[in-house]
Amino acid sequence: MPDVVFWMVPFAALALHIGLVRYNLRGVQDAWDDLIQKVLRRQVGDLEAQVMLTGLMADDTLVAAENARGKMDVTEARRLLDLAHGVLMTALPDRMARIEAMAKCCRMLAAVAPLPPLLPRSFQLRELIALGTVASVVHQLLAGMQERFQWACMVLGWGYRLVLRGATHANDALQRDANAAAQWARFSSAIHDFKTLDAHHVRAFAAVLASLALSDEPEGAAVSVSR
Repeated sequence: MPDVVFWMVPFAALALHIGLVRYNLRGVQDAWDDLIQKVLRRQVGDLEAQVMLTGLMADDTLVAAENARGKMDVTEARRLLDLAHGVLMTALPDRMARIEAMAKCCRMLAAVAPLPPLLPRSFQLRELIALGTVASVVHQLLAGMQERFQWACMVLGWGYRLVLRGATHANDALQRDANAAAQWARFSSAIHDFKTLDAHHVRAFAAVLASLALSDEPEGAAVSVSR
């Protein structure tokens, strides 16, 4: 048998593994989505409203800063930009605490709702694009839902830290030179990516609540979402 066949076997096995995982996950994902929509809309809606408010505050403050810059009011532009940066800094501890709690809770659940991977095309900062690439690859290699969920929590934590670091560097640069166009774009991208992470954060929170709700259901209900 040619040596090339031996080299191809691991790659074929990996492709088969990923294909089977993706195929089997479709029905499971639909069942969990139904549970989230029917049972948990109100609880998840509260968190959605909270993260949406953070995004609106950051967006509106950044727009006001850009308007002040357009009027050549550098002092006001810097002040507003610092406020927008403060919105992200203030919101971060809440996100990180919830992520840590969700990761711990996941270890105690018998069934965990599947999560979609973070995709690089969802982000604008180079650091987040790179993180999304790694995250999506590892996500496909992990078959267990608990492992995938814990991986997602780790990635979210890393992502928030990278976004805040990017926003902080851009804000510091703009406090020195308010006309640095590249830094304005970088700060805007940081806010965009923060909101993208928030969307995945809400999805993870919904998955935990769905998993907790399922653990309180009779055994037959558990079987119905494991098809």
